[in-house]
Amino acid sequence: MSRLALVTGASSGLGRATAIALARSGTSVVAVARRPELLEGLASDPALPVEGVVADVTVPEDRARVFAAVGDRTLAALVHAAGVFPRAPLARMTREEWDAAMRTNVDARLWMTLGLCERLRGGRVLFVGSDAATTARHGGAAYSVSKAASAMLWTCLAAELGDEVAFAMAKPGLVETAMLDDSLAADRERFGAGEVYAAMADRGETISAEKVGAFFRWLLLEAGREEFARVWDIRDASHHPAWLDGSLYTGTA
Repeated sequence: MSRLALVTGASSGLGRATAIALARSGTSVVAVARRPELLEGLASDPALPVEGVVADVTVPEDRARVFAAVGDRTLAALVHAAGVFPRAPLARMTREEWDAAMRTNVDARLWMTLGLCERLRGGRVLFVGSDAATTARHGGAAYSVSKAASAMLWTCLAAELGDEVAFAMAKPGLVETAMLDDSLAADRERFGAGEVYAAMADRGETISAEKVGAFFRWLLLEAGREEFARVWDIRDASHHPAWLDGSLYTGTA
């Protein structure tokens, strides 16, 4: 029986790249996402052992459908890749934008983990982290606060459940996804931090989602259990020989 992993936010970006990397390694993947039209293409590829579940992880009834899809199978890994990034200064942010960040980036991670913890005994949980958790940038407050809360949630879950489940958080750097495209295109009056991201992109400091997927696959399937359970930064070159083929940054020859 092959290993089983569950990846949220699997229809695009980091979630999709991670699901593909895991599936190509022979791991069966439950791919969870809200957008059926994008998820269908991933789940219908005969070369990939992927089963799609259309669900919004912020909705209790949808989470229950995910739990039912897993059933009594043992999970080797849970990857919290789903995330939202509202872009607005605090004075102009709506309650809906703020709540969306907290529901997806914090609350859903808690309830998904607790709902699956019996299936995860001996397995691993990976939180996608961000430098935003410790860096305030104009227009990114909701994302920064939610990522800081997510980091503390990861710490608390590890403290309480770490004897049976291994928890890690990984920071993927500036990744070439739709989230980055939206940040670069955003109105600078609403998201002044777009200038920071644009400068990084101009310096060639972006990383492909596929390389992040390879990094996450290595963490989940190959890194030792005790080694796994900490905060990881993809830009730390000390672990590159274990998984990275070629240069990390797209703009580096």
